[in-house]
Parts: sequence; C-alpha cells; structure tokens
Amino acid sequence: MNPSVLPLKLRCALAICALAALQSASAQNATTTPVGYITINVNGGTPAAPKVTLVAPSLVGAVQWQGATANTGVTPSQFTVIGTPWSANQFNGANGTHYVEIASGANSGAWSYVTATTGNSVTTQDDLSSLAVGGDTIAIRKCVTLADFFGANNEAGLLAGDELSLADEVLVYDGLTPQPYFFYDDPSDIDDGWYDADGVLANTAAIGPNQPVLIKRKAGGLTFKFVGHVKKGPTFIPVETGTNIIPIVRAAGVELNLASLYTGNTTTGVKPGDELALADELLVYNSSSISSYYYYDDPADVDDGWYDADGILSNTITLQEGTSIVLKRKTPGNAFNWIVPGPPGI
Repeated sequence: MNPSVLPLKLRCALAICALAALQSASAQNATTTPVGYITINVNGGTPAAPKVTLVAPSLVGAVQWQGATANTGVTPSQFTVIGTPWSANQFNGANGTHYVEIASGANSGAWSYVTATTGNSVTTQDDLSSLAVGGDTIAIRKCVTLADFFGANNEAGLLAGDELSLADEVLVYDGLTPQPYFFYDDPSDIDDGWYDADGVLANTAAIGPNQPVLIKRKAGGLTFKFVGHVKKGPTFIPVETGTNIIPIVRAAGVELNLASLYTGNTTTGVKPGDELALADELLVYNSSSISSYYYYDDPADVDDGWYDADGILSNTITLQEGTSIVLKRKTPGNAFNWIVPGPPGI
C-alpha cells in the first residue's frame, strides 16, 4: 500500500489560503467555506498483480445549513432549530447522505449521520446530546460521493471495464467491512458510471468523514486532483479496540507530534509504552514498505515522543492529506475519539 503524497506547494496553498469561497445553499443562514484541491497519487500495478493505495478525500462537501439550535433543541439523537427552515427529508433519503456536526463549544467537531429531517429538526444516527447544549451551533454537510471524488465520468482515470474483475477496484470501508465499486464503461452501452459489485448504479454512494478508501490498481500509476471544501475546525474520528483504518480528515498534512493522537490519557488518545509491543501501533504505508510508529513513554527517561520501530525519533513525520492510516489499538474495551485538529492558517 502506498499513501498519496501531495507536493509541498499544494499543501502550502491549502494550509495558508483558500482558492475560492462558495456560499452555502441556505440564504438565511449563509456561510462561506474555503475551497481547495489535493493531489492523489495511485500506485501502478497489473491485472495479475494489482497494487493497492490507501487514500481519502480529506476535503469535504459544502455546508448546506449552519445555525444555532433552539434553547431546548438538544435531545437524544436529535437537534431542533428555531423556525422551520427545512423541508421533510431534506438531508436524508433520496437527497443523499448528510451529516450534522457540532460547530461550537467544547465538543466542536463531533458529528453523526442524519437519518431523518423535519421542518426544524434532524435525527442523528448517534446520540450527541451529551456533547452539546441548547444554543450551540450546528452545521450540516452532504457527504462526498464516489462521483465527487473520482469524477462522474471517471475523470480520475482509473481503469474501467464492463465487469468488476476487469476494472480497478475501489473499496470504501465501513469499519473493517469494505464495499467494492468500479467504473463501468462499455462502448456498446450508454449506462457508464460507478457501480457496486451487484451491478447497482452507485454514483451517489457516500464516503463519510470516517471512511477510508482503498484502490486496487491494475494498470500503471496515475495522479488525479480532488477539489472540495476545506474543513476549518477539528473533526472527531472514532477509534475502537483492534485494527482501525482511518482517513486523514484535514486539508493539510499534520506532523505526528501535532496530531493530538497522544494526549497523555489512554481514554482520549493512544496508549504509550517503552517498546512497540506494549504501545498502540500506527502504520503508515509507503510505496514499497510499511512504517510503524508508537509513542514512547518511560517514567525513567526524558526522551518521550513518537518513535519508529527502529527507535528513531519521528515526531515530525507527516500524516499526509489525501491518505488513510492504520491504527492498532491495544487497550481492550477502551475506544476513544481522535480529535483531529483543523489545518492552521485558514
């Protein structure tokens, strides 16, 4: 597996300024979000020996609505706002997968998928009521889709085919469960597009903020650009005991020592140790190798920090935007939310 590497000039462009600003769909609750692009590099392979690359959109969809909840508008699995600014099912169902995010207060960045919408309330898949209070601001975004990320007409340039076995395979993970997709292209047919393994059209299939993407490439290496909105603030990403495949959900890469993965508390961050075997393990995939990192913490030592498996200090290793990583969580029954910091200077 090989994570994509974004050229420095593009990372700087995203971290320092926006390329443009777009207005949200709600005129009454208008907001602007910076727009940028990232470059995704995909390893080359062959039909007999596909190569895999762990990627992630890193950029997000535009804010569809943002505003304050009512004073009593935070209840289990539901947010209610003042007035009736929405229509039934506006942020769910046939209108695509959306998520609501807490956008103010101590838990800014916590989010959950929208499962139902009324004129003034959204129901969420998860109960966020312990993380917000009435009057907190919420923001609603539509998830990035397959067509957004790779292009409705496969502008990314992945290998297309009239069946999955002949095309590059795109796997979107829900936890450790992958859903495969491919771009269907048949000169004798007009139904080109993104399809799942069962032959169901999937252009609008969602890639959620917590969902990594794996590409199985059966042709030469390629590079493509993805344009989206830059998420300004933090984002909560759940980490469970065991193996986690985690997308990097910020528009600019972040150094390990600034990533907030280690917090000094194993209920809110990774478990440290005085050797790799005792600590949570972070795996970063390179073009021809896998690098392991862990947080070294020994009460008898002053050299605490992030180290690789060879004992080399690695605090400044960058988790690149446009990629996904693997975290092996070794603390039984102790899940936590990685609060990914937003990019600086935006």
